[in-house]
Amino acid sequence: PQTVRILALPAYRVAALTGLVVSVGGLTESLVRLSRAALLDFLGQQSLEIQIDVAAAVVVVLTSATERTVLALLNTLALLSEHAVLDAALQAKEEIALELIRLTKAVCATTDVKKLMACIDVLCGFLQVSPECRRRALNQLMLSLCHRFPRVRKGAAEKLYLALMAIDLDPDVADRATALLTETIWDGAIEAARTARNALCDALGLQRPVSK
Repeated sequence: PQTVRILALPAYRVAALTGLVVSVGGLTESLVRLSRAALLDFLGQQSLEIQIDVAAAVVVVLTSATERTVLALLNTLALLSEHAVLDAALQAKEEIALELIRLTKAVCATTDVKKLMACIDVLCGFLQVSPECRRRALNQLMLSLCHRFPRVRKGAAEKLYLALMAIDLDPDVADRATALLTETIWDGAIEAARTARNALCDALGLQRPVSK
């Protein structure tokens, strides 16, 4: 809790956030639980200005993330998205949200399944921020639905299904998307996954990814 309060001080914000990321997105359950509660409580009580400054600090920390810290940071960002504590800040400063999406997409080049699944969590969280954030996040999620790892395809479909249920979609679009996501065997043949993914793109009004 003491470290969380330092986020209100501009001179120490990035350093404090870097330390919190390790505990909030880390592996020790007791430390994770306490740190997450403290961070969510703090951000929920702050002004929009401070929330915007914290969101900007997340960009700085993610930009300089190492192989050791990037997973913890993605887990922290996914937590903030899940609880919508920075949504108002990201809507007010959409350029910050778009940069976070860009940085998350860059991590998607990894072959580390844990990092890939964390990226999917983060991208799903951006679907509610703004129409442009939704479009960019969905474009990357469409690629995840045809990832070479079956586990990633299946995980992306499950998380995308839950995320789409939480946003306001045309009922016909929602029904079509839901059917595709729940009825397709995403961890089966890649050809079947690609066919379903392309149909999902059509339903959501997205451009189909071009196979390389």
